[in-house]
Amino acid sequence: MINLLVLCALALAGCSVVSSPPRLSTTRVPVNSGQTEELFLPAPTPTGQALSLPNRDGQSTDASLNPILTVWVNETSAEHQVVLEQMTRALDANYGLHMEFVLVDPDRLVDLVEGAALVNQLPDVIIHPIEYSAGWATRGILDQTLSSSIIEELGHETFNQSVINTALVNGANSAIPVDGYKQLLLYRSDWFDDLNLSAPTDYRSILQGARQIYRSETLSAQNGITNTLLSGLVIPTESDLISTHQVFEHFASANECDLIAEDGEVTILTPECMDTFEFYRELINQYSPSDIQTDTSAINAFLAGRTGMIVGSPDFLLDVAGLAAERTPSCPECLEDPNFLAQNSGVQVGLSGRSRQREPVEFGHITLMGFTTGTQPELAQSFAEYWFNDGYELWLGIEPARRVPMRQGTQSDPQQFLELWASLPLSADGRTVTDIYGADVAEKLANNLSAKSRWGIASGQGDLISDVYSQNVVSIVLQEMLSGYFTSSQAIIAAWERVIELIPGYRFETEIPNFIPSNDSG
Repeated sequence: MINLLVLCALALAGCSVVSSPPRLSTTRVPVNSGQTEELFLPAPTPTGQALSLPNRDGQSTDASLNPILTVWVNETSAEHQVVLEQMTRALDANYGLHMEFVLVDPDRLVDLVEGAALVNQLPDVIIHPIEYSAGWATRGILDQTLSSSIIEELGHETFNQSVINTALVNGANSAIPVDGYKQLLLYRSDWFDDLNLSAPTDYRSILQGARQIYRSETLSAQNGITNTLLSGLVIPTESDLISTHQVFEHFASANECDLIAEDGEVTILTPECMDTFEFYRELINQYSPSDIQTDTSAINAFLAGRTGMIVGSPDFLLDVAGLAAERTPSCPECLEDPNFLAQNSGVQVGLSGRSRQREPVEFGHITLMGFTTGTQPELAQSFAEYWFNDGYELWLGIEPARRVPMRQGTQSDPQQFLELWASLPLSADGRTVTDIYGADVAEKLANNLSAKSRWGIASGQGDLISDVYSQNVVSIVLQEMLSGYFTSSQAIIAAWERVIELIPGYRFETEIPNFIPSNDSG
C-alpha cells in the first residue's frame, strides 16, 4: 500500500514538473543509495530486546539479566560498529548495563526520531548534531533535567564552556556535548602558488581563486587533465543534504548575515545576506560543475585533481592522506607520490565576507548526547560515566580528525582528553594529524571550537533552527536559485517567507527591500 501511494504521488507530481529544467541540479540524486535502511546494531529492533553476545572465549553471555538501554547513533560506518560492540561488552561486564546501539543514517535521523516520538517508541539516548537539540528539548523529546544533573555529576567545568552554554534551553542543558569539529575549506595550495593567488580566506580571494582555476590552461598543461574538467570549487548543492545548508551558513555568518535575532525576528532580509546569496550564486553557477553535487562528489573531484577547493568536514583530511579504505588520491601526481596531495593541500577554517566584519568566522559542528524523557536516571548516569571516562578514548579514536572532545578533561586533569585526542593516530602506522598536516593544522582544528557563530543557537532560537534544518528550508531555496527558478533577490525573499511560515503567530512587520543585485540578469 505504501509503495502504491508513493507511485501515485509521483504520478501526480509529474503533472507540474517543468519539462526542460534550466539546470541539471533540478535532478534528484539519491542520498546514501547503498544504505537504504538504518543499520541496527546489534539487535534487530530498537525497542529493547535482550541480546546474547559472545564473550572473549567465544562463549555466549546472557545479557538479559542486565537492564537494557537503547542508543541511536548518527553514524553508519563499519568502524563505528566495531567500537560500539566493544562498548557493549564493557558496559555489560563492568557497569551492569546491556546496550542496544542502533546506527542511523544522519540524513534520516530527524524523521526517525519524530516518528518514534509519535508512537512512543523513542530510544533512551540519541547521539545527534546541535541543530536539533533545542527543538527536541522544547517538544519534550529530550529530558533537560537529566542531562543537566549528569553534567553536574561529571563536572560542569570539565566541558568546553562555550559549547555547553550554547546548548542551553531556558537555562537548562538540552543535551551533553560529546565531540565536534570545525568545517574546513580545503584547497590546492600548489595551484594557488602557481597562479600567484592569495590563500582563500574571504569572499574576494575565494572568488578570485575559483575564477583563475576554472578551466585553467596553465594547470591543464601542468597535470595533463583536460581543462574542461577543472573547476574552481565543488561543494554540496543537493537540497536533501544537511551539508548544503551548513556550507551556505558558514559563508553567511562570515559576511555578518544571520537568520534570526534573539527577539525572534527573522533577519535574513539585509544587504549582507543579499550579498551572500549573490556570492554563492556566482561562485557555483560560474566556477563549479554544472550538475548537482554532494559531499562525495566534492571529495572525489579533489582527490582526482579536478577542483581547486572543497568545503566540508575534517573527514576529507583522511581521504587526502590516502587513509580511507573506500577512496584514495588519484590525481596524476598522486600516482607517483601517494603523499603528494596531502603535502600540497591547504586548510582554512576561518572565513571572512565583504561586510564590515573583519574577524574570520569559524563554523563549529557539535555532536551531543541527549537522554529522552522516560529514561531511567540511574541507568543514564551509569552510561554517561562510562562513555565520558573509560569509553571516551574508544569513541574519540573513530575518525579523530572530526572528533575533538567536548569533555576536555577531568576535575583532576583538566586537559586529559584534549591531550589524548592530539595523540590519536589517523592511520594504522600511528601517524597523527600533526604528523601528516603539521602542528598548525592540528591547532586550527582543536582550538577555540564553539558554536557561537551558528544561526539561532547562541541567540536562543534553536527550536526554529531545528525546523529549518529538518525541513531543508534553506537548501531547497538554494537549489531552486542555482537551477534558474529564482534570481538571487527572489531566493532571499523566498527563504524569508518560508522561515516565517515555521513561526506560529509571527509578530514582526517587515517591509520587503527592493533588492536589485548585479547578477540577477545572469
